[in-house]
Amino acid sequence: MKGRTALETGDLDAGLIWAGQIQGLIHDVPTCADLIGRIVSEAEALIGGRLAELMARTLEKAA
Repeated sequence: MKGRTALETGDLDAGLIWAGQIQGLIHDVPTCADLIGRIVSEAEALIGGRLAELMARTLEKAA
């Protein structure tokens, strides 16, 4: 159970903590509210951009 203690407490001397390549992609640990806000903002920007492209193509075809 040494490894479990290390995972639960973060004490690296208490055992092994397995971590993969993904750890290099983590730049911050936001609150849940901040994370959800980011996800919504990115989704709105993505959807807005794609909708604008779709509308432009539709208008070009109609002209």
